Amino acid sequence: LSGGPGGGPPPPARAAAPGGESPILRLETLAVFLGGGRGGEPDEETLEKMVSLFLSLAPPKLQALREAAGRGDGPAIRDLAHSLKSSAYAMGAWRMGDLCDQLERMGDEGGPRGGLEGGLRGAPPLAEALAREFARAAEELARKPWKK
Repeated sequence: LSGGPGGGPPPPARAAAPGGESPILRLETLAVFLGGGRGGEPDEETLEKMVSLFLSLAPPKLQALREAAGRGDGPAIRDLAHSLKSSAYAMGAWRMGDLCDQLERMGDEGGPRGGLEGGLRGAPPLAEALAREFARAAEELARKPWKK
């Protein structure tokens, strides 16, 4: 698979949610990631395991990212955001993935001594926005919207 962020599936067309916002989850991305969308249906057991893994592994990374942002640690911000970005995109949480991408670039450009007075001063509010977006994605994933 190529074409999407992190070498994942190509991004689907951005469908607007009510109010003009992009949707919290793009289920078609999750289906493609798990083998559906190519004429087959994703295996529901695998899907639930992947979602469970995402929901359990993301919170400690988000907390570490918030802490790194608070102290202006560019390399840690970059590495944590990169790790979360791939998972978010795979789960169809594109708004979350886009925030991770912004943080990753910010951490990379901030350098090892970027600090909060430099290019990383926007990292703490962006990390907070990411945490809020994860909460929305987690709530939506907990509803198991792929079950009709």
